[in-house]
Amino acid sequence: MLLGLGMLIQSVPSAKAEPSFMETLKKRIDEDKEKQRVRDDALVNAPISTGGFSNFGPHAGFEFQYPTGWVTAIKRDPKPSAEQETLALVGNFRDVDTFTVGRTRIDQFSESFESKSGEDIANILTDEQRFAPGTLRFDLFNCLDRPADKDRPGLRYFQYEYSIEICRGSKVEGSDGKFQCLGPPPKNIDLQTVPRRAVAISVIVDDYVYTAAASTPEERWPEVSEMLFSSVDSFHVLQ
Repeated sequence: MLLGLGMLIQSVPSAKAEPSFMETLKKRIDEDKEKQRVRDDALVNAPISTGGFSNFGPHAGFEFQYPTGWVTAIKRDPKPSAEQETLALVGNFRDVDTFTVGRTRIDQFSESFESKSGEDIANILTDEQRFAPGTLRFDLFNCLDRPADKDRPGLRYFQYEYSIEICRGSKVEGSDGKFQCLGPPPKNIDLQTVPRRAVAISVIVDDYVYTAAASTPEERWPEVSEMLFSSVDSFHVLQ
């Protein structure tokens, strides 16, 4: 009788323990990481353009064309309170070719644009990049005024190109006056930088400056520059 009772007790399934708070939290973190990995893979492994262009917009008062096959990563409506914001980002993220559209309030610039040449205005517009703490090199060239849109003849567009090299570590000036990009101590190893080349166009609309910029690693410029110029040339603001 006792033996039978013992067997009966053993056969009763034990209650399953509820997962602890830390176990539940870890599971959620792991799930979020997996979702982020899937999103990142979708960007990096997106198909590269095989020719042709797709339309972006009309959106937020502008539109442009970008190479077919590129991925849209950002598409935002402007916030009236924002001093500076990115409204659009599309790209071939496998090769890090990108096209961005940003909007900056005109009072955020160090100088007035009044009675300035196209080159002077391009210098004002790129001051933030030129003097950023991590910038090792910045070269501005080919500044010109683009013909106004027939729909909005009063707007003035400024087109310019630049190349930039950015340090993601510590920017250190050597005894020869040249800058190095170094990793964290104690090793302070030289970090590789990736120079980029860009073509951009800016236009002043009311109290804002809209800037569309297409950029790529400098070594890819000969291969994709024509495509990037086409995208930038297609950018215009709407009525």
